[in-house]
Amino acid sequence: MKFQVHNLQNGSMKECDLNNLSRSLSVDSEIVLLDGEKVEAIGFINHSLLIYFCVEFADYTLQNYAKKKIPKAEECISLVRKWIENPNSVSKEELEVAAAAAYAAYAAGAAGAAAYSAGAAAYAAHAADYAAAYSAGAAANAAHAADYAAAKEFERQGRFILSYFSS
Repeated sequence: MKFQVHNLQNGSMKECDLNNLSRSLSVDSEIVLLDGEKVEAIGFINHSLLIYFCVEFADYTLQNYAKKKIPKAEECISLVRKWIENPNSVSKEELEVAAAAAYAAYAAGAAGAAAYSAGAAAYAAHAADYAAAYSAGAAANAAHAADYAAAKEFERQGRFILSYFSS
């Protein structure tokens, strides 16, 4: 499968396959399936949806690849999920503290990518009023959690994105 991710803010287009889909997303972009001569719009990525994917990838990595529990990363993921449900229910300060704690767990060597991705998701949610670039970076960080897991994780993330839009 081949895809194009069209960034509607700057007009750029990035072509990718399923294994690179999760790492190609950005805020205000559209995913398009390229199937021979057929071109089909799959879905639109806004800030909240990008954070949703980010936190789901971080949680999956934490649950399936961490060698031990990382409470700070779990708390961070929970807080970001609360933010996704209602952005006004979580303060920027709470997100910042949670992200810092997850990054500290990462720095201490606790399951690397999972803790780092949880922190990135919280910072990206926190950054909603500042710059969409933060959320794109967070999605990339969550996607790169697969580097620590296995190459098959990139394909799983791509399929997760497609199943989200097909449901």
